[in-house]
Amino acid sequence: MRNPLLPSFKISRVSWRDLVVSFGPLLALIIATVWITLHFVRPAPPSTIVMTSGADGSMFEVYTGRYAKILAQQGVTLKILPSQGSLENLKRLSDPTFTVDVGFVQGGIATLGDANHSPKRSSKRTASRRAGNRSSSTSRARRRRMRW
Repeated sequence: MRNPLLPSFKISRVSWRDLVVSFGPLLALIIATVWITLHFVRPAPPSTIVMTSGADGSMFEVYTGRYAKILAQQGVTLKILPSQGSLENLKRLSDPTFTVDVGFVQGGIATLGDANHSPKRSSKRTASRRAGNRSSSTSRARRRRMRW
């Protein structure tokens, strides 16, 4: 017996093709929007940055103080870790267990290998370079780089 108060609905089967045609473009649009958002939108900067500076009274400390003021205007806190200088800063930056984001290092005083106490070059070749003599393989490599 049918209830006369309830309307009767005729439910028919929906084919998979109709479902894909109906919801496929919507799903593609959602996927494209998520991809564009993740690819092009830059994440917010960190609220705290850890910086390794230099000894008290050094120029590294002066510059770190300037960076702290500039970053504070943008709402970023700069945590300053004093150090003995460039070599200690380089060691801290290369150590994956030490939590430091940025630091000052004087150019030309050391390589990353020197900071880790595992030099990549032999001492004879390094001494030769300091004296102004270049090995033939090094000069050939530099010439190749200069051509490009």
